Amino acid sequence: MVDTITFSPRTIYDSSGSREGVILDYREYRALLRLLAERIDWEELPEQLQDAIDNVLADDAESEDDEPIPLSSLMADIDPGQ
Repeated sequence: MVDTITFSPRTIYDSSGSREGVILDYREYRALLRLLAERIDWEELPEQLQDAIDNVLADDAESEDDEPIPLSSLMADIDPGQ
């Protein structure tokens, strides 16, 4: 679980001095996506942001050392009365 992110993004300004964008380190970007996944209503996110979060979470899952648990096993553990 991500509680905080500690980064200092770099800001891009256009020729008139208006803020145009932000540059994040890739690790900071991934941390921000994890934070969004935990705290934001999924349905309110744009589709491309949902895809980016899916990719980060899939990468995280692939890097885990634990043995995968079959979905059927997890579903069998759910109490239908809940």
